[in-house]
Amino acid sequence: MKNTILCIKAELDNVKKLYCNDEYLWIFNIRDNSSSLTRNNIQFRRIDKLDIPNSRGTANFMIKWTEYPKYSTINFVNTKNCCSYEENDTWKDFASFECRGIEIVDFIPSNNFIVEDIKGKVYYDVNLSELNWCDYNEEHEMCVGIYNLEYEIK
Repeated sequence: MKNTILCIKAELDNVKKLYCNDEYLWIFNIRDNSSSLTRNNIQFRRIDKLDIPNSRGTANFMIKWTEYPKYSTINFVNTKNCCSYEENDTWKDFASFECRGIEIVDFIPSNNFIVEDIKGKVYYDVNLSELNWCDYNEEHEMCVGIYNLEYEIK
């Protein structure tokens, strides 16, 4: 089974690393693999573990489409959810998911990203919902920013 990969690209200003922890609330729009049914703004965390009914498996997210008896699931594949940037404005794999019966069609960035600048200062609760973010490192007198964030699902 092929994994679904979330890739991101952005223009970076003094950013060394962009990542999120296991508590990050992922938000997606999804579609049923075998019909035109969709759900918008579904939310889950990497730490969510749901028991799949009539199965020994677990999932980070689970939905039962109304027309079908089986549950469709999303599970994180073991990834770091982290991008280190040696080159600016290049596509990077950010997260990987195993999707069964679900197609992820859109990613909705929100807050709670974590950014480390090139001097080692860490910024928490970074909000990328506007696809741009900036702050100022007073100790080193420099701007830190993420601009024109783009993402693709492949």
